[in-house]
Amino acid sequence: MLRAPFSDSPLLQTCGAHINHHTNTRRIYFPTTMSATHADEEGPYSTPEGAFSIQDLLRQNNRERLFLQPLHWTSRHVALLDVTFKRRESKATGPTTHPQPFSDLLQSTASELPGACLTSTSIIHEILELYGLNLRDTSELFFRLGQHIAIALHPDGLFSHASSMGPPVLAYLNIEAIRARRLTGRRRAGRQPKSQHPSSHPAEDPYIAAMLIALAQAQHPRDQTDIPAEIEVHLLVLQQTRKKRLYHHTALIPATLVRRLDHPAQAYMRSPVTITYRRIPLKPVHEMLQALHLALPGLAVATKPANDAADPGIATVGEVGSRGERGKDDRMVTR
Repeated sequence: MLRAPFSDSPLLQTCGAHINHHTNTRRIYFPTTMSATHADEEGPYSTPEGAFSIQDLLRQNNRERLFLQPLHWTSRHVALLDVTFKRRESKATGPTTHPQPFSDLLQSTASELPGACLTSTSIIHEILELYGLNLRDTSELFFRLGQHIAIALHPDGLFSHASSMGPPVLAYLNIEAIRARRLTGRRRAGRQPKSQHPSSHPAEDPYIAAMLIALAQAQHPRDQTDIPAEIEVHLLVLQQTRKKRLYHHTALIPATLVRRLDHPAQAYMRSPVTITYRRIPLKPVHEMLQALHLALPGLAVATKPANDAADPGIATVGEVGSRGERGKDDRMVTR
């Protein structure tokens, strides 16, 4: 939902809008395709040699339908943004080398986790809490383009450092739900040419690239001056097909890319992005936990104090798993 300051946006000439008079807010519904002229809001500019802007990409490829919501991105969008996927082999877990008492916590947690519920939303949330990441109250995440475009993405959970509860640093996504929504939209609009289909590999879906970029944007609001050269972001992707698979994606998003999207008329030098990902084993459970520990080295690790067991308000992973088995929290929420 975009608040009142956006209500006078020229986008309302194109996008449908619904006004809530009780809260003085306006919900904007973005069409599947939009004219590239909406990005042309920042006036003329001079292009340094070797630099380019989002507008340049749209002009140079004006015969292609590039101005799409991230849900309908293809591998072409990923390539034009200079983003590539690179799969890494899962690291051998071997003997645990985790610091105490975290090693003991991993082993005890492994014995508590119900195997049938390992990929439920509630269990993933509980596991990530072991790594100092708390679930945010809202799962709203927006992909920004220019001053007026903010397209809602739909993760199944956003997580921030427990120590600060600042902007999200990691998201959790059921990619099959996203691909199902895309397929439904494609059937309504007619089939796309084969060359325009997203990657057939769920772990390299273009929506993943959009979500990692949006995570970087969330950490640094538009026009913030003190942006680091690179912004580290993480994503856990669940492939919930006949064989469930869990992947960890990470990327260092250059500040140049964030600024390029915030200022689509301004030219910036090339800023390639490599999204690396690896498969996280789901069984045995202790290998899953150890693989996550190795995959998230840059995130703070939380250790449970010894007196937590005496606190009736703190649930163990096993207790949450039991709640999931009763059907209370064992749902994959999608929009």
